[in-house]
Amino acid sequence: QPGKSGLIFEKGNVRELASALEIMLSSQELREDMVRKADKILENYTIEKARDQFLDAVDRTYAYAGRFKNELSDT
Repeated sequence: QPGKSGLIFEKGNVRELASALEIMLSSQELREDMVRKADKILENYTIEKARDQFLDAVDRTYAYAGRFKNELSDT
């Protein structure tokens, strides 16, 4: 989350990268706060959840494909 758990910059934009680095290096308190917030966000992500979400997406894709195939065969 930009500005909360980290900073972002446009790919290839050296000025934005330098600015982000300067901000991060200027305050240990800011870095520690962002690490805490990032850790909190990551608590919700596990390999099991990622697997389950992937399998759910595959199931929904197959279900959609089946409905689409049935609609085509009805015409």
